Amino acid sequence: MLTWSYTLAAKLYIATIPWADCLKASAIAVPPGPANSAAFVAFCARSPQGENPPTDAAPVPLDARILGAAFGGWKCQANNPAPFGGSWVPGPTAAGVEFFGLTGVANPVATRDNINANGSFGMVVSGRPNAVFEPGFQVMRPRLRAQIWDRVTGDIACGTDNRGQPTATVALNATFTKFPSHKIWAHSPAAAAPVLIFANPQKSFSNLWFLPAVGAP
Repeated sequence: MLTWSYTLAAKLYIATIPWADCLKASAIAVPPGPANSAAFVAFCARSPQGENPPTDAAPVPLDARILGAAFGGWKCQANNPAPFGGSWVPGPTAAGVEFFGLTGVANPVATRDNINANGSFGMVVSGRPNAVFEPGFQVMRPRLRAQIWDRVTGDIACGTDNRGQPTATVALNATFTKFPSHKIWAHSPAAAAPVLIFANPQKSFSNLWFLPAVGAP
């Protein structure tokens, strides 16, 4: 029997927004017109951007909009495909600085722990801008949701190697809001350092006005 430990850490960050995208995004300004489109372009261009966090570390100030993690572990026994004695729990969160020294809001990480039932687990990392800045979004165009998020689910399978020793494999899937960018790292005993497992580039800035509801873990 062997015991595995595992951590997932996610950062949601704003990469450089191309000027052409700001111009294109201005088409969603309401009411339409040159003045509101110009205000939208300025809002886009002045948003925090140019981030590209190299690791899942938590520097101060944070090099991303949102950081969140979850961690746990399980046991595997030779000739038994089901993990047991496991757990999956929320880890720390942090939010980045926006304007005037104010920070955004990093929600508590949501988790799902079914490791001992069927070998599955999940986490959702999410957050939103500081409430002070939400009126600026609403002036450009009304929006129903402010939360950016990513969701990771995992399935664990135990196995047995050619020496009769237990093994464990983890299959991961992830979904993301289209804006901003997302990076997710995994920590496991098999790797000396965190491994980048997902890097999802951001789509148009305008997606911030059409955010889907936060998914369940």
